Amino acid sequence: MPAPGENEDEDMFFRDMAECVATHQEVGPALVWPRNADGVLRRLRTEHERALAAGTAPDRPADRHTNEDTRPLVRLVAERLRTLVGASAVRVAFQDLAAGETREGLLADADTLLITIRGGLECSVRSASAAPPRRHLPLTLRMRVGEVLYVPRSYPFSLTGGRSPSTVLQLGLVPAAPRTTL
Repeated sequence: MPAPGENEDEDMFFRDMAECVATHQEVGPALVWPRNADGVLRRLRTEHERALAAGTAPDRPADRHTNEDTRPLVRLVAERLRTLVGASAVRVAFQDLAAGETREGLLADADTLLITIRGGLECSVRSASAAPPRRHLPLTLRMRVGEVLYVPRSYPFSLTGGRSPSTVLQLGLVPAAPRTTL
């Protein structure tokens, strides 16, 4: 089976997310339904479940703040998005939520793509305490498998599991350093 980015159908999945970031960066949260997500999401879910079963997935959120996730498909997804959005790196974090469990998002200090890979969940996005109030916030969205939510840097968010366990992949886009000219 080809890796993400090796065929045109899967390229649409990544391009849709990159276009969402480009359009909404520094504007506000945005929900996107990337085309042709099924294959990538199915393989991500399988890879994550195998890592959990083998005990090789990080077991604490603090361990999940890494640019060097060891799962091959996760690394490919992160690299493809890094290239398309022009980020210097993509930080990866998985959050597994029990039914009804609420946790704060892990990567609120970066522009973040939240990709639901199992179950359903709610994401509540708030304005940063120091920022001027935004008329569309706070915002609570229900997300199902295949939906991707873009949350700009400095917008705190929390996740609540739905009626069954859920898993969300968080991809934190670390901005490229600004270029300086002499």
